[in-house]
Amino acid sequence: MMILATNWGNAGLMALVSICLVFTMLVLLIFILKLFGVIFAEKKAAAAEKRKATLDKKKAEAEAAKKAEAEVAKEEKPVAKKAPAKAGAFCHVIS
Repeated sequence: MMILATNWGNAGLMALVSICLVFTMLVLLIFILKLFGVIFAEKKAAAAEKRKATLDKKKAEAEAAKKAEAEVAKEEKPVAKKAPAKAGAFCHVIS
């Protein structure tokens, strides 16, 4: 007899409200996740630009150091090279 005493209109309305609430919460969660993706993508782009600027700066410093080293090498006098000895020229038999 409880089946006949149930107000099926209210039960259907509660089921419909519950399904709509779940659907709304899922849409809200998707929106929040998309928002986080946009926020962190901007931070990653800024970090990538900063990292690239740092790498460019290091490359420029390395090139400047190579140029300075090359100029110092040009200013230094070259060391006289010894002529290679003939094979066997200084070989002595020790007895």
